Amino acid sequence: MRLDPRVWGKERGLLRPYPLGCHSIDTAVMMEVLWGRYLTGRQRRMLAAGWGLAEQETRLLLVWLASLHDLSKASPVFQRQAPLADVLSGTEGFPATEEVTPYHDHGVHLALPELLHRVYGLPLDGRPARLVAEQLGQILGGHHGRYGEPLSHQDGTLTCPIAVAPGLGKEGWDEQREAMVRLVGELFEVPAWPVSRAAAPVAAVTTGLVSLADWLASQSWWLKARQRQHRKTRWTAGDWLGHLGMARRAGTRVLARAQLLPPSWRQAKTFGAMFPDLAGVEPYPLQASIERELPDLVDGPGMLLVTAAPGDGKTEIALFAERVLGRSAGTRGLAMLLPTMATTDSMHRRLVRHAGHNCRGKTPVARLHSLAWLDAEYTPEDLNPSLANPALVADWLRGPHRGLLTGIAVGTRPSGLY
Repeated sequence: MRLDPRVWGKERGLLRPYPLGCHSIDTAVMMEVLWGRYLTGRQRRMLAAGWGLAEQETRLLLVWLASLHDLSKASPVFQRQAPLADVLSGTEGFPATEEVTPYHDHGVHLALPELLHRVYGLPLDGRPARLVAEQLGQILGGHHGRYGEPLSHQDGTLTCPIAVAPGLGKEGWDEQREAMVRLVGELFEVPAWPVSRAAAPVAAVTTGLVSLADWLASQSWWLKARQRQHRKTRWTAGDWLGHLGMARRAGTRVLARAQLLPPSWRQAKTFGAMFPDLAGVEPYPLQASIERELPDLVDGPGMLLVTAAPGDGKTEIALFAERVLGRSAGTRGLAMLLPTMATTDSMHRRLVRHAGHNCRGKTPVARLHSLAWLDAEYTPEDLNPSLANPALVADWLRGPHRGLLTGIAVGTRPSGLY
């Protein structure tokens, strides 16, 4: 059975529902873009080591996971949320149900392990807490920010998910979920499966990347643009390969539009080159020591602790040291965390000037605290960077949980962080 294009994945704010297959492909494409243009080399190596795979194998695994994050939307409990789009429930082979659970994020956790076993032979015997299939399901089940409890053999969730969650739907619904799994394998190849579970930090980063890919693929402008493209090209519903080509061509511009391209820093090896106000001025002794000695001391990630009296230029030292340590660690972003909103507001203005002098192109600087919106300079009436100041943080990045995705950010530190 092929994935039915009438199974919808997005409908809010749209004139007509958007096929689940298209959203699956879109999210996979976003993961391809994130892997190639957003992650650093060190992050890619960390993920590969954590999954016990080569980098290209890890890339394919993440693309595959992203594409199946909404797998359980192919269920009667989800499809009836949009009555005008619910064209399959109750038809032959697609039984309706009065069940109201599970939510689609928990649903994919329930459904995925058994499907991986059925289609690709991933083992389900042994302790669930040691099963790769169970962890992959749990990761996708957490893409809205909350992981479900591990599944178990005792209640049958690993092998009989429909028995414990009838809202997933049986017969045609189960076939549609299997068709979706097989379609992903056809379009993107079948990944090399990890032989053991990833450690918690790697699983958390993987979940975050799936969520970010989903956010990018769920933007209203993206969905409407793909629907216009479908009409313009007279796309045939169910031509998944054709949609993949459209999404890949359009996906190259998404990171720039979302302001997720990392900062591009100019090379500056002295305080005078990095800070225009210090050009031609003799640096303080501590600054001179950092400038002279730090570059030869670092090799990879590290931490620098500076204690000095007020007025000794600690902020400049921190920014200079960050660039030295950042290059050594293979990172490109910058985050500065301060104790109060007032100090954050002041530092934000300094960082905007700092980025303007040290970054190639206009680079947004996010201000991360709950009252930042009160500053008309930071939040003007028109938040479109192309029409106002390209260094402004666009509206999308001001949404919940997204501020730290900005390449440069300054905010109040979490309570308890000293």
